[in-house]
Amino acid sequence: MSANCHDFISKLPEGYDTVIGERGVSLSGGQKQRIAIARAVLQNPKMLLLDEATSALDTKSEALVQDALDKLMKGRTSIVIAHRLTTIQDCDNIVVMRQGEVVEQGKHHQMLTNVGGPYYNLAIKQLKFGNHDSKSSTSTSTSTNTDDTLTDDETDGAQLIHEKELESDRQSTAQKESLLLSTNMGGVAPTGPNTIDKINLEMTSNVEQSQPSATNQPNNKKKRRNRAKVEKFTNEQDIIDIHEPKVKNPFYILKVIGLVDGFILLLGLIGSACIGSVPILNYYFFGQIINAASPTRNPDGSFIPYPPGYRIDTIVSRNAGWLACIAAGAGIANFLCQFLTNWANERLNIRVRRLYFSSIVKQEMGFFDIKKTGKLLSTLGEDVQSMNDGLTLKASLFFQHMCQFILGIILALIASWKTALVMLAGGIPTVGTAIFVGAIFINKFNTLVMSASGSALATSTEVIGAIRTVRSMAGEEREMVRFKNDLDKIKWYGLGKALALACMMGSMQFFIWGVAALAFWYGGTLVAVGDLQAGSLLQVFGNMLFAVLGASLALSEVQHFFKSGACLRQIMRVTQRRPAIPFKGGLVPDKITGTLSFQNISFSYPSRPNVTVMKDFNLEINRGQHVALVGESGCGKSTITGLIERFYEPSQGKTLLDGIDLRTIDPQWLHKNVAIVTQEPVLFATTIRKNITYAVGDENVTMERVIQCARDANCHDFIMNLPNGYDTMIGERGVSMSGGQKQRIAIARAMIQDCKMLLLDEATSALDTEAESLVQSALDKLMVDKTTIVIAHRLSTIKDCDLIVAMRSGVVVEMGTHDELVAKRGMYYKLAQKQMQFGGAGSQSGTPTVNMTEDD
Repeated sequence: MSANCHDFISKLPEGYDTVIGERGVSLSGGQKQRIAIARAVLQNPKMLLLDEATSALDTKSEALVQDALDKLMKGRTSIVIAHRLTTIQDCDNIVVMRQGEVVEQGKHHQMLTNVGGPYYNLAIKQLKFGNHDSKSSTSTSTSTNTDDTLTDDETDGAQLIHEKELESDRQSTAQKESLLLSTNMGGVAPTGPNTIDKINLEMTSNVEQSQPSATNQPNNKKKRRNRAKVEKFTNEQDIIDIHEPKVKNPFYILKVIGLVDGFILLLGLIGSACIGSVPILNYYFFGQIINAASPTRNPDGSFIPYPPGYRIDTIVSRNAGWLACIAAGAGIANFLCQFLTNWANERLNIRVRRLYFSSIVKQEMGFFDIKKTGKLLSTLGEDVQSMNDGLTLKASLFFQHMCQFILGIILALIASWKTALVMLAGGIPTVGTAIFVGAIFINKFNTLVMSASGSALATSTEVIGAIRTVRSMAGEEREMVRFKNDLDKIKWYGLGKALALACMMGSMQFFIWGVAALAFWYGGTLVAVGDLQAGSLLQVFGNMLFAVLGASLALSEVQHFFKSGACLRQIMRVTQRRPAIPFKGGLVPDKITGTLSFQNISFSYPSRPNVTVMKDFNLEINRGQHVALVGESGCGKSTITGLIERFYEPSQGKTLLDGIDLRTIDPQWLHKNVAIVTQEPVLFATTIRKNITYAVGDENVTMERVIQCARDANCHDFIMNLPNGYDTMIGERGVSMSGGQKQRIAIARAMIQDCKMLLLDEATSALDTEAESLVQSALDKLMVDKTTIVIAHRLSTIKDCDLIVAMRSGVVVEMGTHDELVAKRGMYYKLAQKQMQFGGAGSQSGTPTVNMTEDD
């Protein structure tokens, strides 16, 4: 309750037991931030670190959470990292840093009297930046959440008051600031004497008088009920993917293997069959040699004499020659088998991984809301390898053993059909039953092991990706226990598999050698009465022994085929899945002008089909118009950008671009003609140049064009200061860059696209004042002559928009220009008041806190 998250948690289907999915995907950014704050409150620490702790919250939530943080900070040493000076004005000590050094420190009032000082300059920059008259300033935004609300620099209006007050000795400046503020908030901002305390007091009382109390607000319960709810986000298995194929095509494997690899594999399997025949043929010729040297007995026990001209040495030499040929053939067959099957394995491995990966990236965004990254990676790595091994290496062994079985049976029957039938009658049923029953249990445990392995990989992926959070919460031991629990499942399932395999193999060996003993006894009686030669007995025994052994080994490989089949089904669920939104294909307009129309849009996310995010949403956006979307957390602002980009499609209604239904337009063409800059830009582990040219292709852009876009994005100078300039490797997700640098590179990437439509989703929310100023300047250039949709929290940055749309629960509450909406004194007006109230009231805790503000 202290973190202002109890109410929305209570509305979830399972309350506090609701599963929120990988990285909390089912929650909005503001909801995730409030849960994180509750987690910190629960620790009850003596030292508190707040790194932009309220940046992802809407105005109302931010005020409540800030009040909770003020209480939490009492009696604790607190370090606050902040960009907005209004949120830290009551700290006991404010430290201004530049390039890792302390350049100024003191209290808020003291440092503002140092005209021209670092802190003073930061304050003035925030004042000017928050109120410049450039129309493009509307593109600024201030939340750390792309699906959230008004936050962070939303206290801009109140902040301007403080800057104005502290220059009481400079009347003209104070008058200018007062004019800016009153213009910015449409007369909401109070005016008064140039003293901080009086203006703060007037500010607070003015807002309190203009706002109804919580108990008198009409339809308060109804509003809470209509607020977008979050459905229980269950495990992947509990969510039905209506686009997932039924995976029952047995011939799909032929398509996967392909003609060339199929031919290579076939040659390898022929080599395997030859290898399987080697021990059988060896026993056959060994028996011939022994028969040549062993005279045959009559029924009375006497020996039958050799016929005239019978030469044992000639027969032995001839059969020995055949054994030498078999040895040479075995060497050639092994070479071909190993080379060809392993070559086919590697080729197939590459093909299937490429097929699976390309199928993943072609899926619509809703697919990734349902699937877990760890399991997708597990399939791409382990499952593909297991499937390939089953189709190549294990298939080679299977063919080898089956050839050994078939040829052994044939030659054993030729040598002595009576003895062979005894071994068949005793060995096949017993050994076959042992293998069949064992394979059933092994297959079941294989499936369980695969599922548990996927869960373990998902856990490790999540923990490693959030290692900073885990480390800051001292959660290493808990995560090790959680991972151990996943591994324990693998251990116990593996133990069951090992037990089943041990029982199967033990039973096989018992039956094989038991039948061998029976065959020796029976064959010996036949030799004694003269019905069978000693060499023929050796042929029968050897051939049948290897035949039964081959059959058992062939059947033992069946478990790998079961596993390979299970892996193939996992792969086919993606490769045969038809995306709900096609990857490409459709109408390709000659050009785009930038006119948008949302007509009766209703929408629910695939992961939460029972939760309506938007209902009967209607909005018209004209060519070249700058439109701002504002509203509280989870109201559907970022959903609109997802619909424009066709990441999702509406449940009802349609979205028109230049009068054309988006569902008929080629998605690839659409993405190339709509630029987007988000709050947290994603850069790739390559050079800066390739990151800038990512959307159009490095080979399609000249270096001069790259440099010009970098200059316009205010990032050329810092790039040239790097050791390798534009060829500098920036690491995974641009880890070597600061937030402002990454954002400017992302803007340069959008500039090089030269699109007529631009989406700005909290593009400056996580930046300090100086970096924000540079980024905003770049955005101003980027927005020229473009239809721009801005998701913003800070109302002071969107006052010059052509149209401001205030939303609640996926519905347009009101729209108009800044002045029109303020005059209506509706939702937008109240949001403006809340921002001013929160910024003006400041933090009243008076607790021992230290603030670090970076002057970048």
